[in-house]
Amino acid sequence: SNGDGDSDQDVIFLKMVIDKLFFTHEGLAKAYAYNKMVEGVYRSGYYENLGNVILKRILLLVLILDKAKCQSCLPIEYGIDGLDGGSPLLFKAESWVKSSSQVIQG
Repeated sequence: SNGDGDSDQDVIFLKMVIDKLFFTHEGLAKAYAYNKMVEGVYRSGYYENLGNVILKRILLLVLILDKAKCQSCLPIEYGIDGLDGGSPLLFKAESWVKSSSQVIQG
């Protein structure tokens, strides 16, 4: 990044990384492909299994963020650098859910 904010190349790169890391699975694509030479044509069951993989990845990301938040909890008046008013909460204070593990167990 050249410091001018979000350039088009940065946004395109981030979209590509998110697509590759969260929304595709190379092993599933190979296992469910009708024809190995044609990309994008899959047998039945592929999208259900891909959905399970995506859900697992997103829940793991939430779990990691939740764990990091619990281990680095700062008082709201101090904040991360003393300017931002504290790091954001992952869950509402008045909610009965206080962690991602409670969501998964529930």
